[in-house]
Amino acid sequence: MNFIVAVLSLFAIALVMMAVLAPLESLGWWAGWFPSPSADRHGLSLDPVTGPLSSDSRFVVFLTGIGSMKAEVHIPEERVFLDHLIVRLPQIEIVDDIYPYSVTNTALTGNRIFSAFWRLVFRGKEARRPWGLIGNVRNMFQVMVSSDHRYGVMYDRGTTEIVLHGLARHGYPFGSGTPVYLLGYSGGGQIAMGCASLVAEKLNAPVRIISLAGVFCSDPGQVDVEHIYHIHGSRDKVERLGRIIFPGRWPIMKNSFWNQAREEDRVTIIHMGDMTHNGPGSYLDADTTVDGVHSYLDKTVEEIAGIVTETGASLPPIPEQA
Repeated sequence: MNFIVAVLSLFAIALVMMAVLAPLESLGWWAGWFPSPSADRHGLSLDPVTGPLSSDSRFVVFLTGIGSMKAEVHIPEERVFLDHLIVRLPQIEIVDDIYPYSVTNTALTGNRIFSAFWRLVFRGKEARRPWGLIGNVRNMFQVMVSSDHRYGVMYDRGTTEIVLHGLARHGYPFGSGTPVYLLGYSGGGQIAMGCASLVAEKLNAPVRIISLAGVFCSDPGQVDVEHIYHIHGSRDKVERLGRIIFPGRWPIMKNSFWNQAREEDRVTIIHMGDMTHNGPGSYLDADTTVDGVHSYLDKTVEEIAGIVTETGASLPPIPEQA
């Protein structure tokens, strides 16, 4: 019993420490303590381009869920999802090398003081050990930083810079007005909400948000962004939690940014039927089928492809559980 109490006490202390330290990186970046992902350092240019551009050119920026610990997408389900999306949208450039839970785009296992600890956590995650979830908790607190009115403006400016340089790495034609879609999965939905209007301002181009099971607050940028597509399933308790813990998402808060955006028809809610947040029966489940042929993953990819190409989905809806 004493051992269990000691373990729980250590866990509680660790949670408090992570919560207290969560805004530190954003504050440090804002103060100039930490380097920015500058274009010059990567040999990139954000200058406008000239020359003919394809009228159907699009860029999709993927903002991974809270399970991620690296800029490169390493969660198998997410990687398979993006591979399917690339096949479905061969003409679309997908930016998939952004770590949205760091304003400097520094992976937890990268150049950090506690990188050795995070590598241990990463190995635990790869082996599906309980301590692998520590990374999820840490990233969850970064989502809360983005949603906090005190620190969010700093965090969102940092992630805006990350997104811009991610677009530059993938050949975005700055100054062309080429549309950009911010595809935020789970906690990445909040990161997308926070930086979308700033990205649009910098690009002078349409920026649309695709929230895939996004957990997010009522954010000022929601009334400035061109459009928000929010995809969710009826069995997704994590996504539902976001609608509960953020009062600005409550229907009774008529003057919140989220409800103003809905009133202005800036929001499209896409119901995915009987889907859950992760695991079997989730949006990225390649085994459970919609109609005996197409998987839940296929359905998700088709919905997103329909948004990006502005053609709509072509697979049948998933029925709700009785």
